[in-house]
Amino acid sequence: VNQVPSTMAEPTRPNMMDRLREGASSVKDIAKASAEKMKDGVSNTTDKLKNSVSSNTGIDVEALLPTRSQEQQLQRQKSVLEQAEEEVCGLLPSLTWQQRVVGCVTCMCVGYVVGCVTC
Repeated sequence: VNQVPSTMAEPTRPNMMDRLREGASSVKDIAKASAEKMKDGVSNTTDKLKNSVSSNTGIDVEALLPTRSQEQQLQRQKSVLEQAEEEVCGLLPSLTWQQRVVGCVTCMCVGYVVGCVTC
């Protein structure tokens, strides 16, 4: 079995405990920093992709993407729908599981009796 000498092994990424020992104040700070790096990476990749598509096809990618105001309108619509859902749910009673089962069985029994009486 071929073993790689320790001097030639690939360097490993420091784990969270190593980062905390090195001076990071909390796991939350590490997560924030990682999220920012990821966000920057995605943003850079998106920009490169837009430029590549624009230069190779001649299509104006920016014109096809929604603007900030359109995104805000979509968020506003979502919030209106969420508000409507909350209002409707507020009108309905909150029942326990037992109350729901008893109500279902009662309705089934009443329906059975009504069905038998009408025959």
